[in-house]
Amino acid sequence: MPILIHGDASMFQGSVREALGFSSLEDFRTGGTIHVIINNQIGFTTLPKNADSAVYCSDVAKVSRSPIFHVNADDPESVAKVMQMAVEYRQNFHCDVTVDLICYRRHGHNEQDSPEITAPVMYHFINKHPTVINLYSKKLESEGVLSSKDYAKMCADFEDHLTSEYHHSRESHSGWDNPGDTSWKTEWYADSKRPRTSGGILNAAEIDDKPIYDRSTGVDKKFLEKIGAQLFRIPQGFSAHRKVEAIMNNRLRAVETGARVDWATAEMLAFGCLLVEGVDVRLSGQDCERGTFNQRHAVLYDQFEALSGRNSSYTPLNELNVEDVRSTLKMEGLENAPCGRFDVVNSPLSEEGVLGFEYGYSLQTPMGLTLWEAQFGDFANGAQTMIDTFISSGEQKWQRQSGIVLNLPHGFEGQGPEHSSARMERFLQLVNEDSDVFTVEDDADVANMRTNVQVVIPSTPAQYFHALRRQISSSYRKPLVLFTPKSLLHHRPCNSDLADLTLGTSFQRVLPPHPDDQLTMINDDEVRKLILCCGKIYYPVRLGLRTRGIRDIATARFEQLAPFPFHEVADSIARYPNAEIVWVQEEPKNMGAYSHVLPRLITVLDHLGDSRRFSYVGRPPSASPATGQYEVHVQEMKSIVDEALS
Repeated sequence: MPILIHGDASMFQGSVREALGFSSLEDFRTGGTIHVIINNQIGFTTLPKNADSAVYCSDVAKVSRSPIFHVNADDPESVAKVMQMAVEYRQNFHCDVTVDLICYRRHGHNEQDSPEITAPVMYHFINKHPTVINLYSKKLESEGVLSSKDYAKMCADFEDHLTSEYHHSRESHSGWDNPGDTSWKTEWYADSKRPRTSGGILNAAEIDDKPIYDRSTGVDKKFLEKIGAQLFRIPQGFSAHRKVEAIMNNRLRAVETGARVDWATAEMLAFGCLLVEGVDVRLSGQDCERGTFNQRHAVLYDQFEALSGRNSSYTPLNELNVEDVRSTLKMEGLENAPCGRFDVVNSPLSEEGVLGFEYGYSLQTPMGLTLWEAQFGDFANGAQTMIDTFISSGEQKWQRQSGIVLNLPHGFEGQGPEHSSARMERFLQLVNEDSDVFTVEDDADVANMRTNVQVVIPSTPAQYFHALRRQISSSYRKPLVLFTPKSLLHHRPCNSDLADLTLGTSFQRVLPPHPDDQLTMINDDEVRKLILCCGKIYYPVRLGLRTRGIRDIATARFEQLAPFPFHEVADSIARYPNAEIVWVQEEPKNMGAYSHVLPRLITVLDHLGDSRRFSYVGRPPSASPATGQYEVHVQEMKSIVDEALS
């Protein structure tokens, strides 16, 4: 049963209004939440007259049309009766209930604070008022229910219990201090109906023995073809929009020919494989059914039925014939396992409340894949509290692992300062990695277990496919911040072969030059410049290399930024011993990945004993992430590419 405890002053927080607004939404219902307000009638030093325009601090709960009980906290028996009514109401009607516990704060906001300084009248009365426990113990004594001797013994026993538990907590080591401790797995499996092993997801022994960066997350080609044939064929008699029909036909053609798999196709295949393997998938965010950039179309709507006023829809991922796929491919271990459930949720226009909900959902479903997608990555700043307080630090504070995925569309495309940057630099600053310590190959998996958050920026559909599957195949859970593209979703050069998703393939933390480019490049020791970059900037750089016929410049794409791929970066740099090293990015110098990679690249060069240093190419420092004038944007991008290739 969900129970939320609020302070009276905090009821004016926007996140409270958001959470109350979710209570009746189909995809966010909890079956009713009991909201308990500890109404101290003061917030630090702020009195109610300055805290809210409402008569009661609980008035905001009226938005959910749920009952509100006001009760005197000096009367424990009345409080117990009200709580009993609240529970019974919730259990019967499956809706929210609010209990306004009218009380007071005897001390200051902290024990050293003197509340009399700003509230002398209130605390004149509070200081003379007996405590709740004294009032109630005297009442029980006068009624012959509890003697003063028994009361004293109860207090002593409780003090002893607190002392004992405190010492126990001091002796117990946290999972954060012992990355090899997997005792928490019992809780995972106890809370999950999913199988511990499956035909597609690696079993526990394989997971623990293989380092995450070397683990294959590809699947059988026949598996992909079988799923694709079901996902991308529109049922007979269903009148999809003609544009959607063309998109689905292109996806089916990509699976059948094994070429030109785009971003959304790879995503649907990743989700479909996980569902067949018994893994639940939940994708939540504004407009995520269709996708902000008209790319996903996870739910199709019948255009003919709409003419008759009927809203008929079809969700391909929930119509997979899982049993047919499993039997055809002889997927051992999954014969009697339930298939995964796919939930795609068009969330309310909210960031903080929705991301908080999805973070909690990920804690309760560690064996499933939970994704939150921002409409634009820029809007994640509306959920910064959830990111700072829970996602980036929750494991260290509470030893609760979360595998939530944050899909953040990122890329400079002339759309202005609020539609260009997912603030990559902020997420990288939260990473708990020591930039001065070179992580050798053998320690890479330990580094993954010790990190608080993973940050990746895939540049191909195949890389995105593997990043999603890798998130589930790990023997532990870490939040994944995944910077996704926008224009690249429909950019023809941004595609993968189906073979890049098959058995033996995996997520590559650093990508070398494109195989086609390597065929025409000069010898490695003659390469004059090595361009290090990440994300979308690679594509205009590569286009410049090809159109200008440049053969003496190499590229290395950083697909993962945290934990930093020290070993792979060192290999890329050592491969071109005579090349000038340049970091290229489209973000301003004080943003993007530059401040993150700068000290780590120095560590790599020091580890190699390499005297070379690297230079920066990108936009100059700026207060605003991007220009709002498209012509200026185009000129800036041209200048970056020209300087990078000079």
